[in-house]
Amino acid sequence: MSAQNQHSAQNLPHMSFRSYVEALKKDNDLVEINEECDPQLEVGAIIRKVVESDERAPLFNKLKGQDQNGLWRILGAPNSLRADPKQRFGRLARHLGMQPDSSMKDILQTIVAAKTAKPVPPRVVESGPCKEFRLSADQIDLTKLPAPLLHKSDGGKYIQTYGMHIVQSPDGKWTNWSIARAMVLDRNHLVGLVLPPQHINQIHEMWKKESKNMPWALAFGVPPAAIMAASMPLPDGLCEAEYIGSLAGSALEVVKCDTNELFVPANSEIIFEGHCSVTEKAPEGPFGEMHGYVFPGHAHDQPVFTVNAITHRKDAILPVSCCGRIADETVCGVAEAFLRV
Repeated sequence: MSAQNQHSAQNLPHMSFRSYVEALKKDNDLVEINEECDPQLEVGAIIRKVVESDERAPLFNKLKGQDQNGLWRILGAPNSLRADPKQRFGRLARHLGMQPDSSMKDILQTIVAAKTAKPVPPRVVESGPCKEFRLSADQIDLTKLPAPLLHKSDGGKYIQTYGMHIVQSPDGKWTNWSIARAMVLDRNHLVGLVLPPQHINQIHEMWKKESKNMPWALAFGVPPAAIMAASMPLPDGLCEAEYIGSLAGSALEVVKCDTNELFVPANSEIIFEGHCSVTEKAPEGPFGEMHGYVFPGHAHDQPVFTVNAITHRKDAILPVSCCGRIADETVCGVAEAFLRV
């Protein structure tokens, strides 16, 4: 692929979260909210209302706690269903570079075809939109940024519901991209799920044997095709970045983190860089689950993540999934179906 075509591919809706948001606008599937909203329950309530009524995705442009560079806006319900029966799975289809009127059968066939296609390794670039602004360790205070409290009984502000953890085995042979929830613990720490038999836990155990903290990055607003791949139960040892190339039809551009050796999607909205402790844990949860329940006050100790740097785009957008009683954010259900086909 020529350099010009490669650049054009990176701007397609399934390869750029910002382009995906623009595609939702063109589909008349997005509502911009320009009045100030409170991430403390208000944002979550609006997102749940949208999901339960199959309304257009809400983009919150003004939030209490935004910094001077617009860190951050929120896009709610990034992969929920549409009311139009002809475009029921329109957001999911857009994640995969398909037309919004694609059927679930067509979507599954696209995923299965990528499973057997030749892997396409990512392409390393010198910089990217995610490097536009940078916060160093002494500038970070996660407690002051607009991380959402989504449900009243949540154990904390769940900043991570639709982002992508990036970790790598100590020998560098296996890089894993995955989705797992995480909440704000304090100024520069998160606590999140690292559960067996998930790949992030397998790699965490490798670092534990080395008695070294696990280098880590958390990317928000990644290419939609990447978040799809991150949700899929791919075989142990398979790097999602290569599968994304097969799924999307072109190599994904990645850029090196500033503070560790990991590579992240270059056009991501927001990047957290740091490490995950192999010894320190803190209470995590509860969280309003996708099954529609929550156990107030019920928490479990999980590993602590340290955020050493944040890089981001101007007016960055944080995607947020607010789980609840009905089937929503179809990404995980489709990923499970992928196993059965």
